[in-house]
Amino acid sequence: MDFRSGGRPVTVLNISHLAVAAGSSVGLFGPSGSGKTTLLNVITGILTPSAGNVVVDGVDLASLSPGARDRFRAERVGYVFQAFNLIPPLTALENVLLPMGFAARIPKRQQRSRAQELLGRVNLGHRLHHKPAELSHGEQQRVGIARALANHPQLIVADEPTASLEPGLTQEIARLLVSVCQEEHATLLVASHDHSLLRHLARVEDMQVLNTAASSEPA
Repeated sequence: MDFRSGGRPVTVLNISHLAVAAGSSVGLFGPSGSGKTTLLNVITGILTPSAGNVVVDGVDLASLSPGARDRFRAERVGYVFQAFNLIPPLTALENVLLPMGFAARIPKRQQRSRAQELLGRVNLGHRLHHKPAELSHGEQQRVGIARALANHPQLIVADEPTASLEPGLTQEIARLLVSVCQEEHATLLVASHDHSLLRHLARVEDMQVLNTAASSEPA
């Protein structure tokens, strides 16, 4: 993946081949600037690679129009953000319901029960009607995990999902993310600069860890 900087092309990612098995959990490790977020954006079709192909769930993303890529993400990809990205005026339940309105994956009559089920699985069944400002950081990220899983996506990507959390919460939230994705049979890609966290997940959750710095050059 090349960008231009100062009029010169700069290679951010140079990956000859990367295959991730369906239903597996993979950690992407690397320092800031090593291309972790760029790789996630290429895999999800937010960015188009300057060379090569990206095939997700049998679909070549480069063959899709921009609108079709947007629909693909809405229906088949869930995103867990570092800064939670919840909608402040909406309750936890409404935040999880929101992505269901952008995809035709969950029948209307089942959406509320699906959202309630997911919030229960991340231990927030008692906080359905609380807004983000009324939730702790850990609780907000639990809502983010439930929201990412709302449409039964085949792929979950999490970009530094524990970076905004207190140190004591990082392992708890990361392990919850992995376990819920496994229950949903969703493929999980977690990007993090926290090598100790990824080593912990590799040990207790059987996560494979890849070093993006080994196949990229800092931007």
